Amino acid sequence: MANVFHHSNKIERKMRKDFVFFMRYMFTKRMDLPEPTPMQKLFADILQQRLSRREIYLAYRGFAKTTIINLFQIWELWNNPKLQQAIWGQNRNFAAGSVGMMLGWVSTIPELSHIRPSSKQQQSTFGFDTFQKPRHMKGASVNALSIGGAITGSRADTLVIDDPETTQNGYTQQRRENLDRQMTEATMVIKETTGRIIIPGTPHFDRSLYTRLKAKGYKIYIFPMTVPPKEVADACWEHYPKQVRDMIMALPVGTPLDRFSEEEVAMRMAEGRVTFERQCLCNIYRSSETDRPLDITRIILYDANTRSIPQTLEHAREPQHAAEDMAMYSCADLGEKFYRPFKVSDNLRQYDDIIVYVDPAGMGKDEMVSVTAGAGAGYMVVFRVKGHRGGATAANLEDIIDEAISKKAKAIYVESNGNTCPQWIRAIMDEKYAPRFGRDTLPQVVPGHNQQSKNLRIETLDPIINSGRMVITPEALMSDYMSAEDKGVEGFADYTLTSQISYFSLKDDLPFDDRVDALAGAAQQLAAHLGVTPVNQATDSEYERIKEWLEQPVIGPESFDNIAPFLEQPPTLKLVGHRPNSTQWRGGKVAA
Repeated sequence: MANVFHHSNKIERKMRKDFVFFMRYMFTKRMDLPEPTPMQKLFADILQQRLSRREIYLAYRGFAKTTIINLFQIWELWNNPKLQQAIWGQNRNFAAGSVGMMLGWVSTIPELSHIRPSSKQQQSTFGFDTFQKPRHMKGASVNALSIGGAITGSRADTLVIDDPETTQNGYTQQRRENLDRQMTEATMVIKETTGRIIIPGTPHFDRSLYTRLKAKGYKIYIFPMTVPPKEVADACWEHYPKQVRDMIMALPVGTPLDRFSEEEVAMRMAEGRVTFERQCLCNIYRSSETDRPLDITRIILYDANTRSIPQTLEHAREPQHAAEDMAMYSCADLGEKFYRPFKVSDNLRQYDDIIVYVDPAGMGKDEMVSVTAGAGAGYMVVFRVKGHRGGATAANLEDIIDEAISKKAKAIYVESNGNTCPQWIRAIMDEKYAPRFGRDTLPQVVPGHNQQSKNLRIETLDPIINSGRMVITPEALMSDYMSAEDKGVEGFADYTLTSQISYFSLKDDLPFDDRVDALAGAAQQLAAHLGVTPVNQATDSEYERIKEWLEQPVIGPESFDNIAPFLEQPPTLKLVGHRPNSTQWRGGKVAA
């Protein structure tokens, strides 16, 4: 075959010997991709060293883990076309995406032409052969498999299990056990004495699959997005490559370690503190952040009404902004205070939705809880939290209906779980309220189920609370406290929402969690309106203001009247981002 390397055989020899050089060549010369980052080169170098036959590579979304590892598999075939590669995905179609990408490289890149399958050989997104594959070899040279699917054909030299832990397969003990069993089956796919398993992934749970695989002899490498806090760094220290350790020692906490800017890091942090720690810092262990994941001090105390919400509420946890006058209504941990905003935007936005969420009383000491909340300008505003003594009595249900009407709620969501509470509310509305207000003007009654696990509650509340997008009114604080104090029982503080948020933990040690459950249920119903951060909402609004301003007529005596409001408050645009600061990141540089 003719030499496709027009530069020199020296380049070809270097590419065959050094995967990092091969990757750089392919990225920049053949794939129209930027030069690999230092962290990606480190990742690739560890791959080619083959330090273990069982390896886990944990990195954040956007690192290009799968692309680099698939390219490594092609490099192995390029050096030895007689090898067999397999990709195991959550389903075969998922794995076929990687196989299809690899087949595309082989089919189009000149340097790989000698392993390109002939027209008579297998070549599909579910598997393809190399041109020099031995005739006696069973199975394709590259094969797509599914986790939990049937295992057929010969065994692979290298098996890549792509992102086996997802948001869906680890919530319950049964699902975790099923995933563990499937991972054990992976050893049946590789050659017994020489086969290698490579697992690229991102953690999703505190009881992560990757910690369990570590106990089975897998070696873990972690590539965090930023310098982690000391507690996280200490826990994961053995899993950081030496170069990553050196950067952690030299740089301040929160410094980006790779190609992402501080603005991108800030956007990832807005997805939630616990989510950031797990999926961007790749912490597979518990920490104080994951044990106590909800930071109540990031909830904004503001006397919002139900007509409109300021476009932005600038939150600062400084002593002068602490709401000391409301401390008597908070049962949060010592030192955890509520803070008022230091700056409130003059621009107002209408609410996208206002609802009442009802969690009826269960068995034992559970109480019926109602949460009135709205969504607007990217904020979730909590107007009232109330525990109702006696459960679903006629008086309590009428109180909830009165609340929904007074706050102009569009719907009352009732966690039914087999009870008849939704029907009772409808019956009372039809009998007592429809004749006065008209049935069409009353809120809808929507039954539902909210059996969320702790991880689901965290994923619901964490991005809202910890990114400063939850607003609570003084009325909500007072009604929460007084409806708990009204029980007249010792330890009534445990019933309050403030206590349940403050002490919410993955350790299952809350005496009561009805109110934080109801809050999570309300947040879930409003989630469709909370996907945009207030900063982005404000920026979009400024663009609309500029557009409207530019469209104003500039001829005639009435033109000044048209643009006067804009001259008083001219539209401004700025890129908003922030560097993680000491209030968001605990700890400093990691000590040696």
